[in-house]
Amino acid sequence: MIKYFLKRVSLTAALVLVFGSATAIPIYGTNDPANNSAEVTVDSPSSSQLLIEVENTSNFGAIITSFAFSLFDGLANSLVTVSGTQDDSGWNFSSDADSGNGTFNLNLESYAITGNNVNGGDPQSGIAVATIGLFDFGGTFGPNFGITEIFVRWQQTGMDGEGSDYGSVICADGDSCTTVSEPGTLALFGLGLAALGLFRRRRKI
Repeated sequence: MIKYFLKRVSLTAALVLVFGSATAIPIYGTNDPANNSAEVTVDSPSSSQLLIEVENTSNFGAIITSFAFSLFDGLANSLVTVSGTQDDSGWNFSSDADSGNGTFNLNLESYAITGNNVNGGDPQSGIAVATIGLFDFGGTFGPNFGITEIFVRWQQTGMDGEGSDYGSVICADGDSCTTVSEPGTLALFGLGLAALGLFRRRRKI
């Protein structure tokens, strides 16, 4: 039993080190949270790169046509590449996007949109159900960066595909929504190595 536990601890620590500690942030539709949903994962591999992964976890045929966000200890200023969507070249970047006919009162820093504004995006360029869009942003990102607010827009929602929805998450601070690096992660990895070393030493004895 002890041997099994030591193996499990060391394996968990190794997996944390390889895959990092980025946290998927769930977002649900305001009008139909049961059927319109998304998961947003954020990572910053360097001080000039921000990767945002948006997965459409909705039911039926809902399409994500735009999303917006604000950052703690960071600022995005361009959308470098997009992959995994219906039309990667159909996405645009804006730091002051028109929310569209006053439908949404947004005060966010950065936008990725498939049209002229958040309200009127193009579903043919969006993120389909069970699809993950990966967005690579350029900018300046500090060591303690995190997402403080996220907005997601769905179109063609519902069984008939004629609805629309939106959802947002507001966090107390950057660390509330995203966990990019933690001292606890390093401590867990160290515990795993120590346990693995102890296990190997006991086997030799």
